[in-house]
Amino acid sequence: MSTRTLRILYVAPYQPSLLAVRPRLLIQEIARRHDVDVLTLQRGPDPALVDAGSVRTVRRSTADPLLALGRVRNASYPLQSVAAASRALDTQVRSAVRSGRYDLVHVEHIRALQYLPGTSGVPVMFDAVDCVSRLFALAAAHQPARLRWLYRLESRRAARLETRALRLARTTVVASQRDAALMRRLHDGASIAVVPNPVDLERFMPGAASRPPTVVMTGKMSFHANAVAALWLCDEVWPRVRAQRPDATLVIAGDRPRGELLRPRPGITVAGRVADMAAVLRTAAVAVAPLRYAVGVQNKVLEAMACATPVVATPCAVGDLRLQHGREVMVGETAAELANLLTIVLGNPELGRRVGAGGRAYVERNHATADAAATLEDAYAASVDGASRRAQRAGGGMHAPAAR
Repeated sequence: MSTRTLRILYVAPYQPSLLAVRPRLLIQEIARRHDVDVLTLQRGPDPALVDAGSVRTVRRSTADPLLALGRVRNASYPLQSVAAASRALDTQVRSAVRSGRYDLVHVEHIRALQYLPGTSGVPVMFDAVDCVSRLFALAAAHQPARLRWLYRLESRRAARLETRALRLARTTVVASQRDAALMRRLHDGASIAVVPNPVDLERFMPGAASRPPTVVMTGKMSFHANAVAALWLCDEVWPRVRAQRPDATLVIAGDRPRGELLRPRPGITVAGRVADMAAVLRTAAVAVAPLRYAVGVQNKVLEAMACATPVVATPCAVGDLRLQHGREVMVGETAAELANLLTIVLGNPELGRRVGAGGRAYVERNHATADAAATLEDAYAASVDGASRRAQRAGGGMHAPAAR
């Protein structure tokens, strides 16, 4: 870990909060040793729960999305850039970079790439987190036929934007080795660092040893991968579980559930947004992550494991986490396999406690916030100190979508 104190401008398309947990935990830890200023959009009611040098939130103008959409229509930017376009934020980022105050600009997520400085001379880190182009390519097959072309278009545009960012940024950060490999396919000369997702081990603590026969699925339900998984769970997996365990209940907890997911079903509660996700996980007998497609690392899996709640998950939800089936997680791919595993864990509390304890130990070893932040700090040091011809050749920045 670097011992040099850096001045960092952290640009994000969303506020670090209990929902945007990765930036919140990393910034709070990094700000103990570095000067960190955060520039971000004001989105929804969540406060920016982060202790940094300064946190400036910018409200979007009602005209921003319309102006940005006009530019995206004739450019190679993905549509999701529109969701983070802001003239005011663009102005503040430019002004901050020109001030000469910062050693590094940290740009988080593909949505914020429109604010990526060009020839400012300040090293830039692109915190991709996940390979978004791959996510949309995988998602297309699981969408209604009328929408598949749109997801494929978004994948192609995201790939072009990610490739440009990989060339411009001094270092690119992702959350998993799987995503690092995907990014290298886009640009094999990129400098890529893997920073694991941190978990708040004090907030997500183990609960009672004896728990009711409740299965919980967590995650933001407006996110397409979670919505697809939740519907599959309700329609294909849960009826099989109820046939064996009619006393079992399923709770789907996550922000903004909609559409078919809200239809009443026996033994299922769609809770929507909950005040304390850790409390929900601590009281469940099993957590299920039935994702049909995924990239990156799933916080829903890590947080349940941190609560010593046994997790039943599909292979893509586990990703490249080094988890052993039967010791730290239970893995099944088909609806029948998931239902069988859920039924087994519900009927064998000792197995659930053993797998849950193994999961907690894994998260403690591999996803402590201090360790993840130390890895990020090493990437910061390499970005600031290392020579980069790529940065010298960068021209014009990536500001096209920002509504000005």
